[in-house]
Amino acid sequence: MSELSRQERTATGALFLGGVRILTKSLDLITLLILTRCLLPQDFGLVAIALSFVQIAEAILDVPLGNVLLRLKVIERTQLNTLFTLSLLRGIVIAVVMCAMAVPLAHFYNDERLVGLICALSLAPAVRGLSSPRQVELAKSLRFGPEGISDAVGKIAALIVASSIALATGSYWAIAAATLAAPAVTTFATFVLLPFMPALCLREWRLFRSFLGWTMAGQVFSAMNWQCDGVVLAKIIPQAELGLFATARDLASTGIMALVNTITWPIISALSGVSHNRERLARAYALGTSAILALCLPIVCGQALVASELVPVMLGKQWVGAIPIFQAVSLTLIPVLYSNTTTLLFYAVGRPDLIFSRHFYDFLFRVPVTILLAVRFGWVGAVAALGAAEVLLAFICWISVKKLLGISILRQLLHPWRSILSCVCMGGALVLLRDVMPFASDKGSDIRFLATAIPLGAATYFSSHAALWYLSGRPEGVETLALGLVRRKIAALAV
Repeated sequence: MSELSRQERTATGALFLGGVRILTKSLDLITLLILTRCLLPQDFGLVAIALSFVQIAEAILDVPLGNVLLRLKVIERTQLNTLFTLSLLRGIVIAVVMCAMAVPLAHFYNDERLVGLICALSLAPAVRGLSSPRQVELAKSLRFGPEGISDAVGKIAALIVASSIALATGSYWAIAAATLAAPAVTTFATFVLLPFMPALCLREWRLFRSFLGWTMAGQVFSAMNWQCDGVVLAKIIPQAELGLFATARDLASTGIMALVNTITWPIISALSGVSHNRERLARAYALGTSAILALCLPIVCGQALVASELVPVMLGKQWVGAIPIFQAVSLTLIPVLYSNTTTLLFYAVGRPDLIFSRHFYDFLFRVPVTILLAVRFGWVGAVAALGAAEVLLAFICWISVKKLLGISILRQLLHPWRSILSCVCMGGALVLLRDVMPFASDKGSDIRFLATAIPLGAATYFSSHAALWYLSGRPEGVETLALGLVRRKIAALAV
């Protein structure tokens, strides 16, 4: 496959999965809107405590084993069976460990309801790990249709289950049921779309051994880095306040990180395909970074700018306390967009030791700083620690990329300069809009502002991006790739 063809198929796959992700996150949003109107912040706080520990256990063992097979020229059935078996063992270990910890954790947080919640939620990662291993074969050939469809079906099931239970009972179990329904239905859908009769097999486990060692060690630190703020805050602030923090953090980050993770498969497939050529790898890495920043940077900046209207409209007036948390967390996602791309690079070149290093150094800074600031300043300190840690992590990743590909830190930071300047233009347009539109604290005014601000911000961003690209001499980049795809689609329709 030529480099241009691979880039086009990568972009096509990313666009398709991006469209599917928009659909699935829209379903998530509808689910959240229903839940926030049927449940109280303390209900979200209770489930957040249980989910924190389940997600820590899942993250520790969430080794992307499929990435190992992406680097092979031919994927054999025994390798797929080994992948399935390792995923099954992972899920069983998570479920057993969390069920064993349920009672001690309930005593620690003085809430016996956590026992049932933790035991039930521990089934989600176990079920999620049983999906059809044939997804790796399609990802290698940059075909992502079945994955997108199965995700969408799972989200629809979660919406139906959560809505039914919330409207009927008003119980926090609606959140837990949705968390279980999505992976269960998604897993079933993968086998319908990608039939595969798995067999328990560990014959090819040596293929995964070195990857498992470094990556799992790194995941231990990554898991503690990821959930340390929620674990600490759960002990020192009321459940209602924790519910505000957890919901605002999830609302700010889940959608954008889902989009980033959607683009992950196409980008890592493209990087793996050119990992033998340092020059082509550097170009592919730069293009991947530009693509992620071009798509995601305006979203994180935009949602921070319109948070005062967005949060009340989406969650209701009882959630206005979540607005500053939502804004702050949105801004901390900017360095995450950079560091996430470097992780894809490390996987593609088979350097799990670099992934371990970034998680380890992140742990040394993030955990003690989070504990100190959260204990002293509550959620404000937790958010401040989050922002500082993400900036430090981005620098750690840039240093690793400099050693690996010879790209300077400044060049990595400023390579997507057109996206950065376009966001500045978008921010200016939204600030001017606030001066023009009169302020009112009612829902109708908030909706009118958002109905004007969102299309205005999008139009300003994309027009600025196009103008900067044209004025800079139309260099090769994400704009070139997007324009080429549009032309080919138009030509195909005209035939």
